[in-house]
Amino acid sequence: MKLLSIETTTSVGSIAIVENFKVLNEIVFMSEDIAGCLVDKTKSIVDNSKIELEEIDFFVISRGPGSWTGIRTGLSFVKGLTLGKNEKIYVVSVPDSIFFLLKNFKKNFLCVINAYRGNFYISEYKGKFYFKSPFPIKTASTKEVLDILKKGNYIPVGPGLELLLNLERKKLFKFPLYPLASYNAFLAYEKIKKGIKSIRPIPYYGR
Repeated sequence: MKLLSIETTTSVGSIAIVENFKVLNEIVFMSEDIAGCLVDKTKSIVDNSKIELEEIDFFVISRGPGSWTGIRTGLSFVKGLTLGKNEKIYVVSVPDSIFFLLKNFKKNFLCVINAYRGNFYISEYKGKFYFKSPFPIKTASTKEVLDILKKGNYIPVGPGLELLLNLERKKLFKFPLYPLASYNAFLAYEKIKKGIKSIRPIPYYGR
């Protein structure tokens, strides 16, 4: 099974081609204009991998939360690549992707994502990964996030960490701060194998 995965939810974009559970090629790039990079970067990785888009079984994309512009751009771009065939699109969320990578650690993690205007999206992981439904996401203020970290014995992960004050930076280096296209593809691959249908290809609307 070949997957083309595109990650556009933060300023760190990535595109990966994965076959089964093996990364054939992946590029990571930083840009405030992820949308402006997608066409050239995708063409480059497909050409360098010597495959045709027709060989791709599923196109994987994240619905967020994260950069509103990046998420909408990524979803629209993937819909264009599939020529409107939504059944070839597999959608994941940022917390699920990061938690999937960390699931063997059997620890409590708190995924923190910038929600702007002094708020964060957060999602809690309590030592067990659930494939069938996305992990719940809620919005919290900076103070609320720090209180949860202090009281809940969580290890913080996710792309919003650098915006939080007074965190012990030494804890952050062992775990991913940003989602990657390959993480998303690995999660999608496992869900597809288990017969779990994709969530709808629409952006995450934070509440």
